[in-house]
Amino acid sequence: IVLAHGWSSNMAQVLPIARFLYRAGFSVLLYDARSHGSSGSDDPITLQKFAQDLCSAIDYLDGRPDVDMARLGVVGHSMGGAGAIVAASMEPRIKALVSSAAFADPAALTKEYMRLNHIPVRPLFPLVRYFINRWIDTDMTDIAPKNRIRSITVPILLLHGEADRFISPMNMDILHSQSQ
Repeated sequence: IVLAHGWSSNMAQVLPIARFLYRAGFSVLLYDARSHGSSGSDDPITLQKFAQDLCSAIDYLDGRPDVDMARLGVVGHSMGGAGAIVAASMEPRIKALVSSAAFADPAALTKEYMRLNHIPVRPLFPLVRYFINRWIDTDMTDIAPKNRIRSITVPILLLHGEADRFISPMNMDILHSQSQ
C-alpha cells in the first residue's frame, strides 16, 4: 500500500494509519511528495505533481522483487487523496484506491478560498484561473478529481469527516456521484 498525504496533514497524522495497515499484514510505503516534509520545494504544488510523485513511488515498488504489484493499493489523504484519484485514473498498476478528505473540483475550491479570504470571485476568478491553468499547463477542469474518477475501474473507498474545516464533506458526495 502506498500512503500519500496532503497539504493539511503531516507524517505524524498518517503514521497511525500506516501502523494499522502494517499490523494488518500489508507492506506500506510512505513518502513525501514534492514541497512536503523532507522533500525539496517545487512550487507551485499541483495535482499533477502529486499524481506524478505517486506514480514515481509505484515505479520504485515495481522494481522490487518483494512487492506483489497485482495487489497494489493506494491510500491518499487531503491533497494526497485528490492526487491519488488523478493517479488512479491514469495508472493501471493501482488495483485499489482509498481517498480521504479529497476535494472534487480545484476551480470550486479556489472560488471557496477566494470567498473565505474576502477576495471578489467576480471579476477576479477568470484571471486567477488563467494563471493557474498556465502553471499546470492544462485546464483545471481536465485535472479535476470529479472528472477523473469516472474513468477509474478499480475498487474505490471514499472517506470524509463531517467536521473537516478545510475541505467541505460535500466533496465526497460529488466524487461519489461522479464515480458511478
